[in-house]
Amino acid sequence: MIPLADEMEAVQLEMALDLLEHVDRLVVERRTTPEQLRYAVARLAESLRDVHRIAVSRGAG
Repeated sequence: MIPLADEMEAVQLEMALDLLEHVDRLVVERRTTPEQLRYAVARLAESLRDVHRIAVSRGAG
């Protein structure tokens, strides 16, 4: 069985991929508003912090 922390990290990494796909769509959509982009950037920053924390906990950096 996968320890809870590993399972949580796997979920966070999957969510990061989902967010990237969503942001890719926002970037090419001509009707995307500045507010939507600001919100997306804030979520990307949160996700990047999570991914960085995971990498550090696994010995990177």
